[in-house]
Amino acid sequence: MPRTFARSGGTSRSGGGTKAAPGAGTGACCDRRGRGADRPRAAQGVALPASPASGSFSTPYSCGLTAGWTTKPPICYREPVRAGASIILPWVCAGCVTTVAAQRPLSSEKTEEINELIAGKTADLELEGTPQVITGKNLRIEASSLLFLKQDAVSTEESPPWLPAETPVASVRRVEVTRRGRGALIGLGIGVPIGFVAGTVTTSTLLSTVLCESGSCSQSHTGPALLGGVLGGLAFGLLGAGIGALIGSPASIEFSDTPSR
Repeated sequence: MPRTFARSGGTSRSGGGTKAAPGAGTGACCDRRGRGADRPRAAQGVALPASPASGSFSTPYSCGLTAGWTTKPPICYREPVRAGASIILPWVCAGCVTTVAAQRPLSSEKTEEINELIAGKTADLELEGTPQVITGKNLRIEASSLLFLKQDAVSTEESPPWLPAETPVASVRRVEVTRRGRGALIGLGIGVPIGFVAGTVTTSTLLSTVLCESGSCSQSHTGPALLGGVLGGLAFGLLGAGIGALIGSPASIEFSDTPSR
């Protein structure tokens, strides 16, 4: 026999009795089919709790240092760091070993280039048939010979004298020199941007802390921050130049014979 269904005020009646039904807009409904007939289904679309925001900074102005600065520095410091890195990397690459290929017989242009590179410097020489490295100075290529000064190996003096020596260019395998001036220039180029960025960030951070503690967070400190960057760049530049001159920039001249056709 057909069952009658009536709804009144959120209550359903049928031939099988009276059951409470959820009112309209409650987000739940009854399953009227199958084994779960007349059983309320769980409400769908329940809102999840919002996750707390991360990486937020409660700074009074873009580069200020406050208690909210805990996970990473403000974005205003990223551009100076990137700019400094773009300046430093070429200087770092310039400090790598410079290799000059010299194929025999040497042309006049190549001979002049090598003489400019080794003039007035102390060098390590690798010669054919000589297992140990020879230290020489005042090197110069003339015609088919390499002229240089080397220390007297049989001298018993504390500082052996430098004696004139000569070897054929055909017997030279490698000449390695250290360029102190170039090393100082590279150290200066690396130290200045590092010091500028470090001085600017440090000065800005200290001023932000001091000014905010005194209640003047809105006061601009761009000028003092730049001055701190200039002083930092000068200090780090001089330090880098000293270290660079001490280490030097190496250069290697590799000699080889022109392949026969």
